[in-house]
Amino acid sequence: MKIKDALSICLISFFSATLVVLIARSLDSQAANRLEPHLLRMADQLESLRAAGGFSTVAAENRSPAVADDGLVVHYFYGGTRCVTCEAIESQTEAALQEHFKSQLAAGELAWKTSNYEAPENAELASRFEIIMPVVVVTRYVDGQLQDWKRLDEVWGLVGDKSEFSQLIRDNVERMLAQVDDRSEDADSPVDSEAMIPLSDSSFADGPSVKPDRVIAMYFHRTERCPTCKMMGSYSEEAIEQGFPKQRKEGSVEFRMIDYEAKENAALAKAYKVMGPALIVSKITDNKVGKFQDLEQIWTKVRDKPKFIEYVQRNVNAYMK
Repeated sequence: MKIKDALSICLISFFSATLVVLIARSLDSQAANRLEPHLLRMADQLESLRAAGGFSTVAAENRSPAVADDGLVVHYFYGGTRCVTCEAIESQTEAALQEHFKSQLAAGELAWKTSNYEAPENAELASRFEIIMPVVVVTRYVDGQLQDWKRLDEVWGLVGDKSEFSQLIRDNVERMLAQVDDRSEDADSPVDSEAMIPLSDSSFADGPSVKPDRVIAMYFHRTERCPTCKMMGSYSEEAIEQGFPKQRKEGSVEFRMIDYEAKENAALAKAYKVMGPALIVSKITDNKVGKFQDLEQIWTKVRDKPKFIEYVQRNVNAYMK
């Protein structure tokens, strides 16, 4: 397409959009709603012209520096048609990474990448991450191969609260960075016994006598807590209190609130690989940690209390068998 033609299209589009806005302002809401399909059709036509080379993209893919063989890539996948919320999720994710992980970004340990999941070249990743709408995905690479990933569907529920949104991004990136660090440490000093994991009982003097075989649900939180963190802790405790009153009384099920930033809890936080608010369920056999699980889905269920409580109780039940 010639430059002259492209400029003409831009000017006509600008004039048309301005005219529509002026007319819409003078109409009632019903009339404005009737204009919406026409506006969407105009947007589709302009997108077709852009794809044909008429003018530059509104949101080109981010060409980030290549991440190291062992490191993280935070992806933001968007669609061909973008809304205000979609753009806010992208900008807030990037802002959170710049605020909390500036040094890792500069060192290449962490990369930020935006991609159109509807584009053919991104079809494989979109399928692998099961993407059907704009979303953030945190990925971890080991020896250049995709080792782990997590899709942060909850960004849509938190985009209206920049503080909680930033905390969500920070917690999930820190958690995966910790896995990379642990791998490099283990290469020099392998640890092959989970029995070396310390127990939380020594930090608490209350409650029933400690049983050698029990299940402990531990909610790890920061010293400074956001509303979502407080909610997850409260729901977790409620799930244990309501679901296991008899077991709590006899000491076969316990619940602990642990500030993982406190010096006295540093060993616990490291042993359970805690880098952000987390609910850990631990199976204790003969006063040794046999196995444990991070109930990561509490983040996606915190806006639905019944589902949150059911999820916690189901996993604690599984560990009691």
